[in-house]
Amino acid sequence: MAIHMSRSCVLFFWYTISALLILDSTCQGLQLTNVALHKPAISSTCLNRWNCVPEKAVDGNKDTYVTYCIHTYGPSSKPHWWRVDLLGLYEIHWVVITNRGDCCGNRLRDFDILVDRDMFNSSSGRQDSSTLCLHHSGPVAQGATVTLNCNQPVTGRYVTVIKGADTDALHFCEIEVLAAPASVVSRSSTFSYRTGERATAVVIKTTVDEHVISCTSACVAEPRCTAVNFKTDTASSEAKGKGICQLLAYTPGTLEVDKGWDFYQQNDARFETEFV
Repeated sequence: MAIHMSRSCVLFFWYTISALLILDSTCQGLQLTNVALHKPAISSTCLNRWNCVPEKAVDGNKDTYVTYCIHTYGPSSKPHWWRVDLLGLYEIHWVVITNRGDCCGNRLRDFDILVDRDMFNSSSGRQDSSTLCLHHSGPVAQGATVTLNCNQPVTGRYVTVIKGADTDALHFCEIEVLAAPASVVSRSSTFSYRTGERATAVVIKTTVDEHVISCTSACVAEPRCTAVNFKTDTASSEAKGKGICQLLAYTPGTLEVDKGWDFYQQNDARFETEFV
């Protein structure tokens, strides 16, 4: 059984023997704002004392003279990178970057923009959990401001601009991260379904919901949630005539038979799908 979920929309649904299909319409546009402004930042290296303030790239000043920009020291045997901590989870859609204008604009070329949910434990600028927002090939014109669209929206807290080792320095003067708080993002997920089974995984939160649709919608809204248990025994005193919803940080291999419960797993979550 498959479910297609979407939040912040009017939902229409119907049942078939094999699937529950939910269509959305009249979805409202996201309110994207620059969530990087005045946030803490760090860089791999710096050129001199004028450029050793990584927060210059998120100070709101788009002056393109070198003293208003961040500038790593290069060439280097290690990658050049700059990172901002958004201080919260956001779903990132676009990144706007302003290149240095007084000199050497072609240095801002062939770079990746990475997004991470977790605190960095790597000094390389990239870790196993890093998700690619986009790769920009070629240079950004000297003094230009370009808007770069993520390949698909990426949820995370840390945004890194990185280019390879043994290349010219990384420099730019301002960066904007256009995003929406993860808790209010409208997005879609699909869920696989197992009846009469329950996962004994970490329960993030337990709620009482009238229908599984509300339960799976709550999972989509919670960045840590990858699956749910839903108790269909509405006679339970705990549910008070409704259903019991458990939001899960699911790990494979924790399913067990439990009559009255149903298990729903996000197909697009980042773990191996055991069934469809």
